[in-house]
This record gives sequence, structure tokens and C-alpha cells, in this order.
Amino acid sequence: MPPARKILSLGNQHAYRRGLGISAKIWIITDAEIAACRSRPEHINTLFHEADDYAKIWGARPLCATIERLMGAGIGLQKLDDTDPTFALDHAALRALVARGDADHVLDALVNPEIPAIGGDRGGDIADVMARALKANAGIVFCIFEDW
Repeated sequence: MPPARKILSLGNQHAYRRGLGISAKIWIITDAEIAACRSRPEHINTLFHEADDYAKIWGARPLCATIERLMGAGIGLQKLDDTDPTFALDHAALRALVARGDADHVLDALVNPEIPAIGGDRGGDIADVMARALKANAGIVFCIFEDW
């Protein structure tokens, strides 16, 4: 166990294992910003802190697992960073995904991620962020991070 984990209380350790210490921030990103992040992953941190139009999921471990699984689904997901797992859909990929319609299981898995019944929560609506991104000819980014 990493040293930082050793100092957590038993309750916090239980919450971490259940994914409650894992959050996701989903925001609008331009294709140029995606390219910048691919060449300089540290740029993600700047964008993360500058983003003011976003959705947030508390208890996002299931969302991270879903995105990892969807990486092989051919929907255009790009992994930008492993430090805090960060994934993006550029404008064309997002447009194609949304065009599949509300009944599409892949779109539904990203828009309505499973969250823990106790402690999980949503701040903002991922579908609304997607709609605003499409209107701005942009894509979206999902950044999964420890939220202590």
C-alpha cells in the first residue's frame, strides 16, 4: 500500500475501495487543446483548473472502468494521460457518438454512469456538457482523479 494510503482512517479506506474518493470532471475541449494535451500531458492540469463549464461525478470508479472498457469500442476515445486517467472525444467522435441516439448503450454508459448509492453524486449533466460542446464545435474530456 502506498504511504499516503496508510494514513487514511479505516472509514476513508472503505470509501476509497468503494470508489467514493474517485471523482470525474467532464468539460468541453477543443480539438487543438486535445492535440496540445497529447504532446504535453501536463497541459491537462491547466485546462482542468481553468474549466468553468463542466459536470462532476463523485464516486466515479465505475465510470473510469466503463471508459477503459470503451477504449476498444471504436468510438474515437483517446487516452491523454495515465497519471489521472484522462480521456477525450474530439468533435467528430462526439458528433458521431451523439448521432447514434439516446437508445445507444455506449452513449448511455457515458451520459448516465453508474454511481454508488451512498456517497455518489452528480454535479451538472454530462449530456448538457456534450450538447454545449457540439454547439461550440468542440469535444469533451473525462478526467478521473482522487478527490480528497
